Amino acid sequence: MPAVPTAVSRIDLERAIAQLPDGCRTAFVLHDVEGFEHHEVAELLGVSEGTSKSQVHKARLKLRKLLGAVAIGPALERPSAGRR
Repeated sequence: MPAVPTAVSRIDLERAIAQLPDGCRTAFVLHDVEGFEHHEVAELLGVSEGTSKSQVHKARLKLRKLLGAVAIGPALERPSAGRR
């Protein structure tokens, strides 16, 4: 049976975000926190849309690791294929 996810405090989340590399942190905040689309993030940062997607993905992976894989919301939690 999988472990039940626990809540993360806002302080823990902010500390984890602060530990992200600059590019990942900026792309993550713009996309997942502020709600910009990848093409908008790319334009703001002067990078390609693919780079925006990659940076957000890397940020999510790093945050999961930093926060001990606890659920911190739908942006970071994806259901597994076998889950019902």
